[in-house]
Amino acid sequence: MTDWEEKRTLIVGPPIEQWPLDHMLSADLAVYFEQLRTAKSNFTKRTQVVINLYPTFPHLVAHTCLTTHADHLLLTAHQRPLADLFAHSTPLSQLIQSVFRLEQRVQDGRLALVELVRRRDIPEDATTLLVRQILQRRRAQLGNAWREALIHTAARNGRQLSKNAARRCIAQTTLGSYHAQSYIGEIPLGALAELPDAATATLEAARNEQI
Repeated sequence: MTDWEEKRTLIVGPPIEQWPLDHMLSADLAVYFEQLRTAKSNFTKRTQVVINLYPTFPHLVAHTCLTTHADHLLLTAHQRPLADLFAHSTPLSQLIQSVFRLEQRVQDGRLALVELVRRRDIPEDATTLLVRQILQRRRAQLGNAWREALIHTAARNGRQLSKNAARRCIAQTTLGSYHAQSYIGEIPLGALAELPDAATATLEAARNEQI
């Protein structure tokens, strides 16, 4: 953390001795996630974020990665969930890594840390682009985020798609039909892991839609 600018860094969660809390803005986990939803805080101006989920909140690792506003994230948690997400390729890890690039993963006993940097490139693969566009709209309900992302992705591929047509495509998927009114942070991880396949299905459906 020595290279991080204090004025841009936010520390979230229970304190760890090595973190210079006296010089950086800090926040409670519950407050942070609520402010992300409402966007009524200066938190979102802090693009470098350190989030501690150790030892109490290992179940929040994946949702944290998918809902944080951070461009540069240091995340500490119990080593098991971090290993499950970043040591092996799974649908959920692929989902996270469509948004973030893994810089490093360090383990010290039961405590582990990952450093993630938000991707800024434009994916050539349409599914990856669509998934990233959905997750970038993390303050919207899934159905709304997916609709706008699908319209955007279709336009990049030279096809116009109406909002109603996009809604029809999304409603054909199990994920879209069950969780359209949910926010990313509310959707069970098993369902979220279906997003890449569901995104592909909506792209295929969009090709058959009339404007």
